[in-house]
Amino acid sequence: MSGGPLLNRNGELIGINGKSKYPLGGIEAFIFTNGMMPSEQQFLQMEALSWAIPITNFQQRFGRM
Repeated sequence: MSGGPLLNRNGELIGINGKSKYPLGGIEAFIFTNGMMPSEQQFLQMEALSWAIPITNFQQRFGRM
């Protein structure tokens, strides 16, 4: 959840770190904006993701920096 850079072997920015793939908080780490918690099936799907933001998504929104 740091928002820190993801770099390739050449030191080039390829993404921005998001939520940890294996959150320490378990299902409680995933709370929707309306305060609801995910179902167990939703949790298993969300837990499998790394939540990083690809640099191409960032560049499309903000351009090259």
